[in-house]
Amino acid sequence: MLSPKARRKDPKKTDERTSDRPGGYLFSICGARWPARPLCLVVLYAWPAELPAPPRYHGPPAEFPDRFTLILNSYKRPALLQRAVEHYAHCKAVDAIRVIWCEDGLPPNRAEAPGYYSDLKEVRYDIVTNSSLNNRFWPLEGLRTEAVLSLDDDIVAPCETLDELFTVWRRDPYNMAGFYPRLHVLDRDCGYRYLQGFGTLYWHRKFSLVLTKAAMLHRDYLEYYTNHMDGVVRAHVDAVHNCEDLAMALLVGSATGRPPAYLRPRGVSDLGKGLFKVKGISSGTKHGEIRSRCLSEFARYWGGSLPLVIRDVASDWRRAELSRRPDLT
Repeated sequence: MLSPKARRKDPKKTDERTSDRPGGYLFSICGARWPARPLCLVVLYAWPAELPAPPRYHGPPAEFPDRFTLILNSYKRPALLQRAVEHYAHCKAVDAIRVIWCEDGLPPNRAEAPGYYSDLKEVRYDIVTNSSLNNRFWPLEGLRTEAVLSLDDDIVAPCETLDELFTVWRRDPYNMAGFYPRLHVLDRDCGYRYLQGFGTLYWHRKFSLVLTKAAMLHRDYLEYYTNHMDGVVRAHVDAVHNCEDLAMALLVGSATGRPPAYLRPRGVSDLGKGLFKVKGISSGTKHGEIRSRCLSEFARYWGGSLPLVIRDVASDWRRAELSRRPDLT
C-alpha cells in the first residue's frame, strides 16, 4: 500500500520537488490516464545535511579571479574553430583560450595557419589521444582561473553576454550557469525522459539542468569528473558517444543540491540550429531517445534517482531583469 504522502502525478510533470534543497523520499504514480495506470515508485534524491566539497583542482591557486578560461570544443570544423578564436580573443574577461584537440595529427603551427591563433590572447591546443566526449572535461594543466567556460565552436556569444554570465556564476561559483536549459520528466512507462529545445521553457516553464555547450563552472569539477566520478558513468558516455553534459549536470547537482542558473541568451547564436545548421551530435534523429536512456542509466549510479532540482523559468528571468534594472526592485 502506498504511503499517505503518495500523490498522483501527471506524466508530463516531473518527479522532483521545486524547492532549493529537496531531500528524502517520495512515492509517485505515473502512466496513461486510461486504461489503468501502471504503478511505479520514484525515490527523490536525498542530499546529505552537509554537502562535502568537491575534490580540488590539482594545480596552484587561481591567479585571476576577475577572468575566466574559455575551453573550446571543436572537431573537424576548422572554419568554425578559427571564427571562434578570432571572436573570443576580443573578450576582455577571457584569460586564455584552450582548445581540446582530438583530431588526427597535431594542430597546425602558427606559421602555417595563423587563423588558429591570436595576438590578443594565449591560444593553447590541448592534445588528447581519442575522440571521447569525456575529454571536454579533462582537468587541463595550467588553468589560471577558477571559472571555466565550456563552449562549443558553433556557439557565437557577444562578449557582453559572457560578462553577464560570469557575473551570474560568481554569485554561486560551485554551481553551473548557462544559456541552454533542459528538463527531465517521467514518461508514461515511469522512466526518465529528456526534453530538449525551448519547448522546455515555453510549455513547461521549468528546467532542471543547463547544457555545457555554453556553460560556466568551477575548474574543480573537471578534476572531479575525470579523476573521482565513478568510471561507470564515463564508460556509458563512451558507449553511446553522447550525454557527457548530462553526467556533468548530475555531478554538479549532487554536489550542490541546487538548480543551475539560467541566463537568457541575448544575442547568442547557435549555428547548430536552424535551416543552415552545421552537423553535430545533436542533429541525429535518435538524439533525444539516447539521452533519455542516459538519464535512466545514470539514475542507477545515483541511487535510483537524479540529483537535479527543478526551477521555475519565470523566477530566473525576473531575477535577471532585476539585476539589470535596479529601479524595478
